[in-house]
Amino acid sequence: MDLTPVLDGLRPAGSPVALAGCRLDGTNSESCAHDLVAFDGSGGPPELVRRGDGTAVIHHASLGETRPAVLVWFTNLQILRDGTMSLASFLEGIRRRRDDLFVSCIRNAAAESVLCSQRALQSDPVDVASCWQKCATLYLADAALLSHGRLPSSHALDGLRQARDGTGIPALVSRSLGVERATPSLLARMCGSAAALSDMAGLMPPDVVEFKAASLQHDGRLADCYYYLCRVGRDGMLAPGASADDRATMRYASRISLDAERDATSVHRNAMEVRATADCILEGLAGR
Repeated sequence: MDLTPVLDGLRPAGSPVALAGCRLDGTNSESCAHDLVAFDGSGGPPELVRRGDGTAVIHHASLGETRPAVLVWFTNLQILRDGTMSLASFLEGIRRRRDDLFVSCIRNAAAESVLCSQRALQSDPVDVASCWQKCATLYLADAALLSHGRLPSSHALDGLRQARDGTGIPALVSRSLGVERATPSLLARMCGSAAALSDMAGLMPPDVVEFKAASLQHDGRLADCYYYLCRVGRDGMLAPGASADDRATMRYASRISLDAERDATSVHRNAMEVRATADCILEGLAGR
């Protein structure tokens, strides 16, 4: 895909832009979008841009960003436009802090996994507990990926499969999420709710979620699509700032987008196992 027309259309003109995501690290398929990060300071939700036979997703960021959970995503960017060299300087500072950023994000993800597991064990009814348990599983997956220097993404299952560290985390994640349940009809239901939930939370517009889900299904990666939609559901479920009226709708959408289970024994067992594994990660980080 020729990105020049896309870059030329970005405003403000001349703002720094970088390539990110699977097109950069080589994990993409032909149907994947080009993820571009525009450092325009707008902080708005991503945008889907189609040009010819290619698609790009424009993410908006700021050169004043300080949050480790965001900065870690900038440790592997390819600069496409940087007329003032401000982006190059910003990224150089981030790369010097790379190890500390990853450790911080691993610790935070593992801690969130423990907290969500505890919520799962304390919640009722079972479908609410299941949502919390799946959030815990996704945070555990994030921690495992980051431990191997990988960034969580829509291709995360591949990253987990390739991380042959003997921990059993990839199998635990697949089992406790229920990725084997993925079918086209189920994914269609999950996608509709995940897209609506993300939009209500102000995270991603529906067309971005729908495009990424369709790309994964086009490649026959149903389990990966299931995982991706669960991640979108988690982020929407935990997003702050929704109104009381929206919250009721979002809770319903969360149950569908996370494909909540109704087997209380299974949910309890998974929550206990995920919490124990996350605790082990935190213990391994002690003193770092």
